[in-house]
Amino acid sequence: MRGDQVEALLATVDWCDPDDEAWLRSVEANGPVRRADLSGDDPPTGVTIEALVGMPLHRYGEQSLVRSVEHVASARADHDVVLVSALAELLDRGAELPGALSPIDWLRTLDPGLSAPAAKGFVTVARAWPSTRWSGLRADVVTRRVAVACAAQVVDFVERVERVADPAELWSAVEHLRSAAATARPEELARLVRHHTEQLRPPRGHEPSASGGDDAAGGADSGAEGTGDGADARGDGADGRSDEAAAAAAAAWNEEQERLDERRRASRRLSFCEPDSLGMVRMHGWLDPEGASVVKSAVDALSVPDPQKNERGDVVAADPRDPARRRADALIELVRRGVAGSDRAPTTDKAKVVVFVDHDTLDGAVRGTAVTATGDVLTPAAARRLACDGAIVPVVLGSRSEPLDVGRRHRLVTPALRLALTVRDRMCSFPGCSRPPSWCDAHHVVPWHRGGSTSLQNMALLCPSHHTYVHRYDLTATVTTTRVVWQV
Repeated sequence: MRGDQVEALLATVDWCDPDDEAWLRSVEANGPVRRADLSGDDPPTGVTIEALVGMPLHRYGEQSLVRSVEHVASARADHDVVLVSALAELLDRGAELPGALSPIDWLRTLDPGLSAPAAKGFVTVARAWPSTRWSGLRADVVTRRVAVACAAQVVDFVERVERVADPAELWSAVEHLRSAAATARPEELARLVRHHTEQLRPPRGHEPSASGGDDAAGGADSGAEGTGDGADARGDGADGRSDEAAAAAAAAWNEEQERLDERRRASRRLSFCEPDSLGMVRMHGWLDPEGASVVKSAVDALSVPDPQKNERGDVVAADPRDPARRRADALIELVRRGVAGSDRAPTTDKAKVVVFVDHDTLDGAVRGTAVTATGDVLTPAAARRLACDGAIVPVVLGSRSEPLDVGRRHRLVTPALRLALTVRDRMCSFPGCSRPPSWCDAHHVVPWHRGGSTSLQNMALLCPSHHTYVHRYDLTATVTTTRVVWQV
């Protein structure tokens, strides 16, 4: 290739390696990329990615390779924006897609490596694209401030809850999610979505304990009914309610969270598939956030790498197991320890679960959620149950998210105390229940977050069903040296 030809070719591309003859021949054969332009000018803007596929890379320096990865990653993000924009236009026109396929199936046919959730994300954003209410989010996607996958979570969140959520609270949550989506990874944003889903209230008119007050969506009605002494009588309760109404609202919300926990527990599933040709058995299951936090914390504690060491304690070989293998080994070890223990006194400690929770939320005074260190979003009731018997490390936060109290494991049931409880109660202490001690949790009669001690005089064995029941109805008991008498 002549020098003037090389210069002419290099003028049409964004980046190049003029010393690589194979690269030049590939570019010359494939031609430069041309941007689709409705004006017909179609100016060249860069080299086709196809021209680089299969190119030998071992001769390139690290900086060149870094730039190539950055270039392709940037192009991929641009492609996502173009794809969702074009798909939105097709769907808005009602165009029939090739093969009469659904949008999701069509995208997966074009890109077999595209997962169903990812394809659904493109379609979700594309369907919302023309709506004026999503103009801000659309601008975020176009400017690549928010990834399509994150935008899909925001749109899906609204579509799932808007019929049952208070509009003002809903769109306040949306703005927070939009802001977070600019920096959060998809999995981090998913946790925020779950958090907001559990905090949203129903519309004011449908809230069982609402007693009027200011409503940003209905100011005219509020003005008509909230004048004079009536408006002054609202007091300092949340959202203009009286203190009594605010307390009733918090109690009603806590009851709803209890029902949510019950539905989640009822949805727990675990199944084993038939062995495959190699004899391997696949497990499949669903856990609620409370159960998942316990299982993940216990498995994580036993799945740390275990390198080989010599007699001096020096590491001589790294643990050859990958994380998935270590977790599988940890699960088996947990079960072995559990079944090897005595029927009356478990020999293994409960899983240590770190929970971050606002003080007022933990006490049930206000609405809110708790978040474990493993990322599971819990209701306050679930956090209180875990605080009783799991080796929880409660990080109680103030109004500015400052730590007010960080619990210690010595607050929890020691093996000696557990044995004493087993000897005294012999079974679940709730009237009429005969479930054995190995099935039971050690419950604080006076909750630890209300000053209750971890002692034989303040503890009682409760099976999981009655543990939940006692927390739901805030029952108390009289504890003597020989038995526990529940006030039911």
